[in-house]
Amino acid sequence: MSKNKYANPASLLPVKAGMSTLAQDLRYALRTLRRDTGFAVFAIAIMGLGIGASSTVFSVVNTLLLRPLPFAEPDRLVWIANHDTAGMSGQTTQVNHMLDLRTQAQSLSAVAGYFAFYGVGDTLLGGGGEPERLSGVPVSDNFFQVLGVRPKLGRTFTETEDPAGRVDTSRKPILIRYM
Repeated sequence: MSKNKYANPASLLPVKAGMSTLAQDLRYALRTLRRDTGFAVFAIAIMGLGIGASSTVFSVVNTLLLRPLPFAEPDRLVWIANHDTAGMSGQTTQVNHMLDLRTQAQSLSAVAGYFAFYGVGDTLLGGGGEPERLSGVPVSDNFFQVLGVRPKLGRTFTETEDPAGRVDTSRKPILIRYM
């Protein structure tokens, strides 16, 4: 016959004693905080700031490091950049180099690019009221196909609608809020 250590009510006495001590401590803490309201407000504000900062840091770490990228095969994506160049120019490559790489690469299944400098794709949307500035990023025609993502509504760009403007400059296609 096996002995169950929780079958004996006497074995639960240390747990009951611990809960009683915890309840006494909580009552004492509340009485102390009620006596000194300035300290209580300060303590609650500090705890709130600490909890808020912790949850913000966790949200950033979760988004950037823990969760997988929202692409079809993120482990197959590579970043191509210039070598030994400082600043943003070291992180980018010229469009003609990207197009050459796209046609001549044998070890990559596809090559896509985007314009990394902020404000280049911006435009003003006018109409009946005040014009509104729209921020945009020029991308290559196969950008979304390479990432393996599809729009929730509509379609992505075709080869004749290269949004970077290298094919037909009279029409500039756009994709609104790709999420």
